[in-house]
Amino acid sequence: MIQDMFNLYVTIEEVTRTPDGQGGQAESWAEYITDLHGRMRKTTAREREEYMKLEVAADFLFDILPQELDITENNHRLTFNDGFNDRIFDIVHVDKWNFAGHHWILALFEQKV
Repeated sequence: MIQDMFNLYVTIEEVTRTPDGQGGQAESWAEYITDLHGRMRKTTAREREEYMKLEVAADFLFDILPQELDITENNHRLTFNDGFNDRIFDIVHVDKWNFAGHHWILALFEQKV
């Protein structure tokens, strides 16, 4: 089963945007979902090509079981509870209707610090 390959636990963070008084917005991030179980993988050339058709640039994909969760692009990001050394990944696409159909795919773009 696919869930047997889910070897990582992540935290999904949600953004709160407030006016900064100078015409922009300040962002603050807080935990939204903790200990979400899934599998991380690097995008293949074919997957990158498919996502580029959607104008989505993704470095990695994170597979999770279907959820009754409100995870959206530009409002959520993913951090790891184990491994990956405090790396942060923006969720750039939520694929709920992928070809396999038995799991969701979160397309991720790693923040370069």
